[in-house]
Amino acid sequence: MKSGTRCSLAGLDVRRGCVRNAHNPAHPKPTKGNSGPPANLNLKRLSRERKPRQTGGMHPNEQKQQFSFAYLRAIASAAGYAVTRPDIDDDSVDLTFSARGGDGTIRSPRLDAQVKCTADPVTEGGDFTFRLPLKNYDDLRPLELQAPRILIVTYVPRNQDDWIRQTDQELVLRRCAYWGSLRGQPDHPVGAARNPRVPVLLSRERLFSRSALRQIMHRLSEGGVP
Repeated sequence: MKSGTRCSLAGLDVRRGCVRNAHNPAHPKPTKGNSGPPANLNLKRLSRERKPRQTGGMHPNEQKQQFSFAYLRAIASAAGYAVTRPDIDDDSVDLTFSARGGDGTIRSPRLDAQVKCTADPVTEGGDFTFRLPLKNYDDLRPLELQAPRILIVTYVPRNQDDWIRQTDQELVLRRCAYWGSLRGQPDHPVGAARNPRVPVLLSRERLFSRSALRQIMHRLSEGGVP
């Protein structure tokens, strides 16, 4: 049918790009070039919504979290400590590292950790700055906690294919994690932000490694702090 051809069938006026009620003369006639999508249709948004997720269907943020847990569990197992995860995370504790027995003044010390992961580290004078949600910041500050708490931030490459490399000789997890203690830190002003965040400085010297975890747990066994 040519673009100018008009046919009437069961009261319907059919032309290229439109279907309208032929018995309703008040209905506006279609204008030239109206065969495309509505003007208020956000094609970019639809494109993003229809874009398939990464293989497996897991959200990228959830991938980062699970990769961080696996990374830290690997370090803890190599150091000889148990790792548990609370069933309910409402107190800014994602993982708990536990020692068995020991000959210090505190037997079977425990260390709680709030775990974050990012692919976009912000550097400041060679160190890293992580913008921590205010709720997590406040939960990590108290002095009267039974088990001390630390913040651990895992840094990963932007490309997820670079997170892990495996051969028959080695298993490499990239990149690394840094830790810090917010114990005794001051209140932070809330301001007008809806979801306020607090910039936390993490030193490059505090690499979370097997030896670092052992040193932290030893200090706790002696009645010290992380």
